[in-house]
Amino acid sequence: MITLVPAVVLVWSAVVLVPLALAAPRRGAAAAERPAPRSPALALARRLVWPASALLAGAAVMTPGRVAALCAVPWLVVCGLIASAGLARLLRRGWAPIEELAIDAGFVYLAMGGAWALAWRAGWQVLGFAPAWALLTAAHFHVAGFTLPVVAGLLGRSRVGDDGQLPRPLRWALAGILLAVPLTAAGIAWSRHLEVCAALLLSTATLVVAWSCVVTAGGRTGAARLLTRVSGVALVLTMPLAANYALRVYGMVDWTIALGAGSLDELELMALSHGVLNAVGFAGAGLLAAWLAPAAGRHRDGVPFSALATRGRVGAGVFVRQHRERSATAHGLVDRLDDLGHTDFDPARVAPPIRAFYEHTDAHRLRVVPRWRFGFRLGARLWSRIGRRLDQLQLPVAAETGGENVITRIVALDDAADTRPGARAWIRTYGDGRAMYVAAYAVHRCDGIAYMNIAFPLPRANLASILRMDSMPGDDSGDAIVLTTVNQQRGVGDAGIWLVTTPGPRALPLALPMNETICVWTPAMPGAPNDLAALATSGTTCIARHELRLFGIRYLTLDYVIEPG
Repeated sequence: MITLVPAVVLVWSAVVLVPLALAAPRRGAAAAERPAPRSPALALARRLVWPASALLAGAAVMTPGRVAALCAVPWLVVCGLIASAGLARLLRRGWAPIEELAIDAGFVYLAMGGAWALAWRAGWQVLGFAPAWALLTAAHFHVAGFTLPVVAGLLGRSRVGDDGQLPRPLRWALAGILLAVPLTAAGIAWSRHLEVCAALLLSTATLVVAWSCVVTAGGRTGAARLLTRVSGVALVLTMPLAANYALRVYGMVDWTIALGAGSLDELELMALSHGVLNAVGFAGAGLLAAWLAPAAGRHRDGVPFSALATRGRVGAGVFVRQHRERSATAHGLVDRLDDLGHTDFDPARVAPPIRAFYEHTDAHRLRVVPRWRFGFRLGARLWSRIGRRLDQLQLPVAAETGGENVITRIVALDDAADTRPGARAWIRTYGDGRAMYVAAYAVHRCDGIAYMNIAFPLPRANLASILRMDSMPGDDSGDAIVLTTVNQQRGVGDAGIWLVTTPGPRALPLALPMNETICVWTPAMPGAPNDLAALATSGTTCIARHELRLFGIRYLTLDYVIEPG
């Protein structure tokens, strides 16, 4: 009994739950105006999941040993593919929103389930635990580690409000689940007290999810609503048992007696009640409900990144060396500012000098005054050495006086090489030929929102900054503008900063904990900062403040004075 029930739960997870999770739409039909990037790992996992799960089912009835282990290896491969797909999506999107992180974390946790399943069939003793405990751990990672965060995350998708926010209790419950799953495994291995704390955290968090399933049913209708409520009821019935089992060391109530199951020991009862009810009632019903009623698709992961990169130093002539410059004429960061318009932003209201700068950038000269936050100036000087070696992103450490002879060029780029239509480069060089920065600009749209899509080429990578343009908050005239990599609604929108490694079809974007905001005024605007307006001269047409943040901490402010010339 002690190994039969967990083995059935493990096989059920492999044959039913994992394929059902892979079949459930990860995005709604209206998620974006373009398809999500294809995941080769996930596509291969979908092809292999049925034969691999069948082999694992066969291995479950074999005597532990080499043959059984070989039959379990394909399942470990499938779990690894699913985990890599979840990790790649997490790196592309970042750590928010929490419901998407829960889905990705469940995919990643599944790799541990596959590893413990192999250890069970091979008959290995891992960390001093007998193979029977390896089986229990494998079943735990398949149900609590994989299906619990995935089902909870899919439920969270359906509860996102019009403001892009989850209800706070559900948000905290998802965070608790993500934290409790690895802590429970660590507690079982090394610390009874940690195991108890993690189990109580997991029980509390899942009961909040159960409440959301039963009371609101995730806003679903029909059969999906019924299945969602069945899923929640299963959690209500099982999680108090899990909490009691964790507290058994402290002399809590013996549920084997209370339930009239005195012929079974507490572990067998847990496997029958907690394990089976969760695997069938919660996970099975929850995943089927998600498959019947996919989320509305508010979260996207299809940002069109540039394929630009170098094999070594960058420099002002990088696009000439790579034969990527076109003979077509480009004068500004955009051909028409109207291309950046959207429902909440009317470019026609923007002040003409600001429009002129963006459409005819090469007809302007800039003077920049950097202000590094205390504690970051040393890092700036260290980066200046790296930037000099790369010949790229050589951010000024001291204020420009206007006599540095900084040269600005705008050149059209080959669309096929960049992969973004209409790309052009803004190249700013010092008088001695060093590149202050070399950046490729383009515009892309998603869900009716236009984004300024910027790529800074680096060796075998590029730094991508995706900004949304809006009217300045509080400016009723709409004359001033703000560009930012911060999405207005949590998890909704393409804005952000990524390090895109191996650019091209196999690009791996890593979301960075960085943000930038650029505010642009004319000197006479009432909302312009006084200290910035004081830098203007008689010929100044625009002033701008560029703030860069790391983990929310502003580390650099660049004040720009823009003049025709």
